Amino acid sequence: MKELEKLCQKEKGITSMSVKEILQGLVDDGMVDTDKIGTCVYFWAFPSKAGQNVIISHFVCRLPKI
Repeated sequence: MKELEKLCQKEKGITSMSVKEILQGLVDDGMVDTDKIGTCVYFWAFPSKAGQNVIISHFVCRLPKI
């Protein structure tokens, strides 16, 4: 996380707090996965998962309301 915060600050001028908030929002929305392995926290996302989310939301919108 610290590496990402430093890179975003240096390359794009994005504050570290914004990086944390955006990343947490992506995790909460299910667009990014996270796992803690040892003392490190890893974040990842696969393009196929984004496609699955679009398909699922499309079909959920078409379900009849009870």
